[in-house]
Amino acid sequence: MTYWTWARLLTSHLDVGRFELNVHAVSLEVTFKTSVGESVILPCSYTEDKDQVNKVFWRHNDNIAVYEFSPVTNSPGSKVNIRAESFPKEYKNGNYSIKIKELKKADAGEYSCFITPADHYENMKLIVEPKGGEVKDEDEDKENTTNIFAIIIGCIAIVVVFLCVVVILIVRHKRLWIFKKP
Repeated sequence: MTYWTWARLLTSHLDVGRFELNVHAVSLEVTFKTSVGESVILPCSYTEDKDQVNKVFWRHNDNIAVYEFSPVTNSPGSKVNIRAESFPKEYKNGNYSIKIKELKKADAGEYSCFITPADHYENMKLIVEPKGGEVKDEDEDKENTTNIFAIIIGCIAIVVVFLCVVVILIVRHKRLWIFKKP
């Protein structure tokens, strides 16, 4: 039974002047742990009223679209993330899971599956760890390269300022020496 069916049943059998019912959807967060370069299947299913499902939306960290599809048309959907895919043959069973291939460190975070108009959602967390002997991935390498470049530029700037100060002091010292000659 849905939340609203329960609410209607409760209110129809109570003869009270005022009745208030607060219903909150409870969703357990599941955590998946995998490695960079691997694949993961993020599960999402809704079997209560499969005919009610019109659209399925997958989001990463609440706002980044990952995948969207319509089980009504049984089409694979629009890939927002080119490494994500769904399983159209499973739509009829109420399975709206997606697979994300070649995981990157940036893929880690919260994932949500929204099913409309049934107002059903599922949340999960994905942890992407470095592969076996790997210490970092491409994004970390780029960040480290940028940091090293900034440090080198900073050191060069300090050396240039130091040399300018030395030259200025030498020039002032020579001027004073020239004026002191008899």
